[in-house]
Amino acid sequence: MTTEAPPRTRSSTSSSQGQWRASPADGFLRVAFHMISSMSFHPRTGALPIVALSLFALSSHMAAQQPPAAAAPAAAATAPAEALPPPAHVEQTMQLGGKALKYTATVEAMPVYGADNKKIGEVVCTSYTIDGPDRPVTFALNGGPGASSVYLNFGAIGPKRVPFGDEGDSPSDSAALSDNPGTWLDFTDLVFIDPIGTGFSRSLVAADQTKREFYSTENDIHYLSRIVYDWLLKNQRLRSRKYLVGERATAATACRG
Repeated sequence: MTTEAPPRTRSSTSSSQGQWRASPADGFLRVAFHMISSMSFHPRTGALPIVALSLFALSSHMAAQQPPAAAAPAAAATAPAEALPPPAHVEQTMQLGGKALKYTATVEAMPVYGADNKKIGEVVCTSYTIDGPDRPVTFALNGGPGASSVYLNFGAIGPKRVPFGDEGDSPSDSAALSDNPGTWLDFTDLVFIDPIGTGFSRSLVAADQTKREFYSTENDIHYLSRIVYDWLLKNQRLRSRKYLVGERATAATACRG
């Protein structure tokens, strides 16, 4: 498995411009979920049993009049996944040590290709970079199974911080975004990577193939190291000093890589 289709030739902050194509059943479930999630239920004693009984009788009558349903095809085609948005960039500023620190924030999806050069997944990366000579770049991943890099980003070393709650806080309190005095951005560029199955990163293949391709330590090393390489190549940073930071299982995986 490689993460790039030879020869050399995705982001997750805005809605896709592509058109969703799905099966009728999928469309029905989406509409049903929307209706249920937005519905206000007002029980009316007496009326509900009558309506339910009427609907049952009507559906039974209609079913008796309908010819037998045609047999379903042996294997239904998998609906294509909705495309992730193109890379998004924004110039931002934070205050650090009494000085303004200007940087570029980028969110993008990096493709993962299988052995047959077909795209099988997309890994979303959030990067913070500052123009300047000889700046190192640090790649950050979270360590727990199923955990994205959001905690390292907004709770540890990113330029902005979101309090994840202290004892006594209300769960309904609004999240307050603030400058992070502990950020590493003043001495290294930062790239936060969400492995497949975390954050907005996703597999584009069936569940059994997803498990084979992505959900093991060896495959983590293989496709994520290629994501690092692709980011460095795309941003012309192959000669930069490179560091890897993570917590818990990430350290063990990095040592094996």
